[in-house]
Amino acid sequence: MQKKKNLNILIAGILIIIALFAGFYMSFQRMAIEADSHQSEIVMDWAQITDRAQNENVSNEEILAAFAPHITGILVKEPTVYDLSNAGKAVIMGGDELQLQVLQGSTLAPDEVKKNWRYILFYDEADALRVMAGIVTKEKTALAELHYIDDCYMLATNLTKNELTGVGIGFDLEAIELAQKYGLGIAAQVRKFDNLSPENIMASVKVLEGSRIIAIGFNDSAVPGADLDTATWVMCKEAWANALDSLNAPLMTVEFFNQKGIESLAQLMSPNVVRLHSVSEAEMAKAEIVEGVPQRFQLATSERNIKIAFVRMIPNTLLDESVELVKDIRTEIEAKGTTVGAVNLPDKLQVPTVIMLLLIAGVCAGGYLLGLKFRFGKFALILAALAFLGGAGLIFIGRVALVQKLFTLCSVLIFPTLSILIFQPERGLSLGKALLRILYTCLFSLIGAVLMIGLLADNLYMLKIDAFMGVKIAHLIPVLLVLGFWFFLKDQKSSPFKKIRNVLEYKVSIGFALIACAAMAVLAIYLSRTGNESAAVSGAEKWLRLFLDDVLYVRPRTKEFLIGYPCLLFMYYYGYRDWFLPIMAFAVIGQVSLVNTYAHIHTPIVYSLLRSLNGLWLGIVIALLLLGALKIFISLYEKNKQKLQQLFE
Repeated sequence: MQKKKNLNILIAGILIIIALFAGFYMSFQRMAIEADSHQSEIVMDWAQITDRAQNENVSNEEILAAFAPHITGILVKEPTVYDLSNAGKAVIMGGDELQLQVLQGSTLAPDEVKKNWRYILFYDEADALRVMAGIVTKEKTALAELHYIDDCYMLATNLTKNELTGVGIGFDLEAIELAQKYGLGIAAQVRKFDNLSPENIMASVKVLEGSRIIAIGFNDSAVPGADLDTATWVMCKEAWANALDSLNAPLMTVEFFNQKGIESLAQLMSPNVVRLHSVSEAEMAKAEIVEGVPQRFQLATSERNIKIAFVRMIPNTLLDESVELVKDIRTEIEAKGTTVGAVNLPDKLQVPTVIMLLLIAGVCAGGYLLGLKFRFGKFALILAALAFLGGAGLIFIGRVALVQKLFTLCSVLIFPTLSILIFQPERGLSLGKALLRILYTCLFSLIGAVLMIGLLADNLYMLKIDAFMGVKIAHLIPVLLVLGFWFFLKDQKSSPFKKIRNVLEYKVSIGFALIACAAMAVLAIYLSRTGNESAAVSGAEKWLRLFLDDVLYVRPRTKEFLIGYPCLLFMYYYGYRDWFLPIMAFAVIGQVSLVNTYAHIHTPIVYSLLRSLNGLWLGIVIALLLLGALKIFISLYEKNKQKLQQLFE
């Protein structure tokens, strides 16, 4: 029986090694793509340019010229009629108001005015024709009449105020012309409209043809067509993809802005997708936020695969201050090795079926070893085999995304847990051996990271169209598994069920309850600070993060260098004690954080490796300092124990 078990363990080890090679193969494929994609664009808001020009009574070109040497493009949002009105290019009235204010003595008779229609007055014929074409094309129920009266152009339409507020009227031709003049690209955002057809969808972006298009995205909470029935959305989605492909324009997604339908369209267009990051207008009004804006864009472009840095002006300040901000942003971005300029779109990357099977086999083999640790016996092999067969079956019926997410989660649960269970000694080690064992522990934990990278080596994850799920579970379960093992199963002679019964029958004191409440609070804080939407950090921590980024190039994770590695050295140096369990929990957290660093697939692997290395060496230095301080404290205490006892008697 033991020989068979040893043989199974050997086979599991071989499968893990093979899976590692498969993971490394996909890692190198991904790194090759990342190495060729170190470019980002810097764009300014055309609406802010026109507003500033109006406020300072200068031309739009004069404002754009101040920024042009430092940016690569402008972001042009499709305006509405009310945007033209705010810019002084149009006057909007109801029928009653028009009769009273404009038509006295006009060539248009008052009885020709329809009281329930809206009337838009223009001095520029091009604006009038543009608005008329926009509303007739994009609104199914739109009626429009254009009149020339009293030296102006009057557009009459049956659309309500709400309808006019929502409908886009086409992109500003001046913005397109000036962008071409100054060698800038166009990042465009289309407004929603309801008269959707392949022809109208193409017409909505056709005006951009001939420009250098950085990307095309959408202005509203849903991609036009995404909130309609399934059949219509499928038609619209394909039409949008075809329209963008015909212009050789990638799709633009906005970080932290959930638009309905954008992920579905991005999946269709992958890998021709770029991500935009911006700082909100509200944040730009705060001086303490503006100060850190260049570093924010630096991190976004270097570590989060952001290809469009959308920069807003600083409100209520001189123009020169906003120009200087843009200069600083460009300097910071380039300082991290990112080229400011046209973006190279990545090559297609997907995990081949054979590689996928090898990777899930490695995960299952790790699960088998973990099952043996937890005394599952032959059931560990059965469960591992069923998991592999289930994963293979899902692959062959086309549920690849589900397999990627399930087995990635298993990988990051299994290997950090196994690393602590395998390498934690019951007796203390010498300092040198303890440090060496930390390295072994990290390398074993990183098996989970390599398998995860291999499983998620896909453009959908690199572009954050899809993401690793279960981040909080991945941070919690290994801690519970390790603590449960050492508390219930480390003693091979005693029954775990008896220990469980003893725990359930344990009489809870007030002190124990307070300790339990404190532990729950620590757990809540720990979980709140994991994942993509973690709790806000303090100003002091923000300063520390920026400082570490400046000094170390890539900031290590606090959970690793300040908590995980010091606790791990303590556990290895002193060996296991029952009352060390809280310290062991923190040691596990460090390994979990190490592996989950690589769950950020949109972050280049090189940066994740640097983050891990910085966390390791800095964590060991801090661990040695703390251990030295502890030894000095114990030595002083032993020498002065009697004096201390007398002092408190």
